[in-house]
Amino acid sequence: MPLDREQRIIEALKSNPNICAIQIITTSINFQKRFQGRISLFFKRLKNGLDSIQSLSNRKFFENFSGCYFSLDDAKNIEIIILYDSSISNLNHLQIRARIKKLLGIETDISLGIYNDYSSRIIEMTSIVRESQTFGSWYFNR
Repeated sequence: MPLDREQRIIEALKSNPNICAIQIITTSINFQKRFQGRISLFFKRLKNGLDSIQSLSNRKFFENFSGCYFSLDDAKNIEIIILYDSSISNLNHLQIRARIKKLLGIETDISLGIYNDYSSRIIEMTSIVRESQTFGSWYFNR
């Protein structure tokens, strides 16, 4: 049986010793208010935005930023783990924290580390399968 997309990504991450991680946890209400609950909008603004710190825009700071992200949104919090190759873009941790907090506010928790620090959490995030389906009279009376 072939590996699904997330498993292929995880296997590629395991084989690269230069993978660094950024874990972001904020409230769902905060994220909804700032980015309409859309992670792609947040990531676009983080990576390509013209917001600047010390006259260096996010677009320039994250210029060679390459990797992937995993997210999990429950009723209370949203968690995003961004993985990137530090051999391509070696980012200043203080700058990362400041730029993310500028977008999400100071109540956001940010942790930095390497892939192995977050590997079990990433596997947990990718193994959650949610499905909802109406049935019976609810199905016919949407």
